[in-house]
Amino acid sequence: MIGKQAAVCFFGLMGLLLLGQVAWAKQSERSKTKEVLSRFFANSEKVSFTKYKPTTSDIKKLEQYLKSKLPKKEFIFFQGKTNGKIDGFAYFGQQQGKHGPIGFAVKLTPCGEVIEHEVVYTSEIRGIKISRPDFAGQFVGKSSQDPLVIGLDIDAVTGATVSSKAYTLGLRRALKVFELAYGNCGSKNKQKDSERRAK
Repeated sequence: MIGKQAAVCFFGLMGLLLLGQVAWAKQSERSKTKEVLSRFFANSEKVSFTKYKPTTSDIKKLEQYLKSKLPKKEFIFFQGKTNGKIDGFAYFGQQQGKHGPIGFAVKLTPCGEVIEHEVVYTSEIRGIKISRPDFAGQFVGKSSQDPLVIGLDIDAVTGATVSSKAYTLGLRRALKVFELAYGNCGSKNKQKDSERRAK
């Protein structure tokens, strides 16, 4: 009887610890998000966000283009504004690496070109090398119109090929989703329609 009670207490305690870890992780993620956004939009007067839900047709197009399933069906884009004008967009994504997920953040121009990006979290051992300037710098100025393929327009980090491919795929997906949600500078009508859908 005592053994059963001890087991119940043990598993109950483990459950509480697990819930505590999940709550801490979520709090840590929110804190990190705020930190990144404050840097991305340091000069913006206001930061807001919109949710974009691709249509069934768009999801099929995305998955065919990316040659992989979408990890989610809803995407959140943050945007910084000053005097009513959009300064840029930010997106937080995640892509499975070799040993675990790689979380990343990317800041885009109103036209969807990469301004800057960073690894927000990762459990990769060798994959941390993808944070190096020589790898990260390859994405600056890229948009959905670029291939973003390892061996084509992006060079992988030696010893971290899997992480390099995963990170590149994550950014490639983010740029393509942005294109579907907001169009580009030469497609203002599409941007307005997408903003209405995102609300």
